[in-house]
Amino acid sequence: MDETGRSRQAGRPKRSKICGALEAVNNFISSYPFFKVLLRRSLNVAIPFHLIRRYMACESRTVMLKVADKSWPVKLNVYSHRRTAKLCAGWLAFARENSLEVGDVCIFELIERNMLNAYIFRCAS
Repeated sequence: MDETGRSRQAGRPKRSKICGALEAVNNFISSYPFFKVLLRRSLNVAIPFHLIRRYMACESRTVMLKVADKSWPVKLNVYSHRRTAKLCAGWLAFARENSLEVGDVCIFELIERNMLNAYIFRCAS
């Protein structure tokens, strides 16, 4: 608890830093293809299908999500007939080990065909 009696979550930005985090997400620039995801209560994460169609073969596979020097294998399921793709099996382990919460924003940057850098921006709820 702080001096006003309000509790704060460990590892979460203070309210005054929220705008800065969201601004950083909106100003993200990369020479690699990337997409942004606002985390919700879900067992999987949707990936823009146009990114899959343009940069990856439209087939399900295991991809690696990388944060700093650590990587996690995550199943990418591609449903061409529905024009959707999702990160599924392995996503919960990635989310848990990176302490992801609803409202956080992730940017996934495709650096190789089966490797995505993940950048995590914490947002208070």
